[in-house]
Amino acid sequence: MKFYIPNSISSEIRKKLGYVKIRKIKVITHPNSIKDECLENVRSYIANHQGEVQFGWKFSLLGNVILRLIAHAVVKKENNDLICISPNEDLKEINFLPDNSIKNMIEGKYLPGKHLSLSKNKNIKEYALLLDKAEKVKFEFLPENFQIELDRINSKASFYLPTVYSESIKITKMDECCYCGSGILRAFCHQ
Repeated sequence: MKFYIPNSISSEIRKKLGYVKIRKIKVITHPNSIKDECLENVRSYIANHQGEVQFGWKFSLLGNVILRLIAHAVVKKENNDLICISPNEDLKEINFLPDNSIKNMIEGKYLPGKHLSLSKNKNIKEYALLLDKAEKVKFEFLPENFQIELDRINSKASFYLPTVYSESIKITKMDECCYCGSGILRAFCHQ
């Protein structure tokens, strides 16, 4: 199983998160942009062009039971159009949930990420919390201790993987993207 980018998030999940609308944003990678440096890319772009920073979330799913939200910065043009200028795995557009409250969560140059359980299962909730801890390691640990702490978290998380897998199989319908992360409908992937 791996995280995959769904075409959309159900309205009930969006309501639960407090987000109303998903915006599809064109990716027009700027020549000087650096992967995983979206905020710096946008600041640099704005210094030489016009516009402002728009914060929001990119999202992906793991087994249809965990929603990963990764903070992202894009350019908001004067006409309110949004464009992503950072490299995004050869994508021509991204799904984006605008949320300017992210600017209050920034630590150093890193933008936050969070993982939400879409299941009521206690073990999946614990796994999501461990994914959050792994995300925060880059803020809290010196580079020489980073891998040690990440390995410790991953070791704990491995205990929950069988539950994540079995719950994913249980809840994924045949007309939904397969729980494995292939991006293919389950009916044509894992029956």
